[in-house]
Amino acid sequence: MRMVRIRIILLFYFSVGLAAGLIKQTSAPVLLASHRLSKGIYKYQEDYTLGNNLSLQNFKEIVEELLGKCNSNAFILVNQPGIRAHDFTAYKKDLINLQLYMHASSTAVKFEQVDILPVDMFDELIDNVKEKCNVDEVLEVDGNNTDSFQPYIDTRKRIIRIDFPELPQDSQNRSIALSAYDKSLRAILAQLPSPELTIVYASLKPDLDLGSTIKHVTSRPVEIFPEIFLDPSRAEEVEKNDRILNLLRVFNEYHPKFKAMSSQYISIFEERFITENFELIRTIITVLTVYLIIQVVLPKKKPKKLAKKKLGISSVTIDKERIKDVIKQSNNDG
Repeated sequence: MRMVRIRIILLFYFSVGLAAGLIKQTSAPVLLASHRLSKGIYKYQEDYTLGNNLSLQNFKEIVEELLGKCNSNAFILVNQPGIRAHDFTAYKKDLINLQLYMHASSTAVKFEQVDILPVDMFDELIDNVKEKCNVDEVLEVDGNNTDSFQPYIDTRKRIIRIDFPELPQDSQNRSIALSAYDKSLRAILAQLPSPELTIVYASLKPDLDLGSTIKHVTSRPVEIFPEIFLDPSRAEEVEKNDRILNLLRVFNEYHPKFKAMSSQYISIFEERFITENFELIRTIITVLTVYLIIQVVLPKKKPKKLAKKKLGISSVTIDKERIKDVIKQSNNDG
């Protein structure tokens, strides 16, 4: 009985301590993603220990290194006040689009517990990106009003800051809000002319009211989208979105329509040649033999009859001339 009382007391103090920790909220989750591969970032995911707070200084170094790659056409800074690590599991179905963006990114890391970020953190990051990546234009968008975003069609680098309203405390309204904000994020990002984005998803204002969210909290550390962020393929740091491959183009192997002739010298005295073309050779020899017999062996006859006919014609012509002379002479005498 005494042991039962002790356990109840310990459980009570643990619950009170947990609730107090939640009310104060000394940490908040942060998601980082880049459409293009940002080498060297995933090592911070491997070095991070679940359940430990990532210091503000370490976080700044990581996020500045990611943004400093300057490998995106748009740098998206999303502020979701009051977001907690357990929201990504309790309301996972309400964050479908966020999951899709994380999954499609070549580089994606998450930190469940980061020391509370100062309210001017995004201002510091914006100044850093403007200096390192030569970005001049900054767009500020009200996440609850997608019309506040003015679409553009060029691919000039821009910084887009999206501020969502603070999340409600009761579970039902919190779920509705997260789903609506997730769709708004999708509506804004879908209007960008380039898919090359770098996303920082964080909270600049901690959740100071425990409310009814305590029923989703467990004593164990919460893992955010492990099937996405802990995918073993990410450790290889491979570009997933290389639309213009830097590889030689692959062409089909050349297959000629007709088989090419062998370059080897062919002799008519080869046994293979004679065997393959025996009928043709026999025909050629037969034709040549017959031709030689006709042209050489058989004697040629002279056209004698034609000569006689020519002689006969000439003699008849001579007799007619003589007759004419005789007639003329007789006429003269008479």
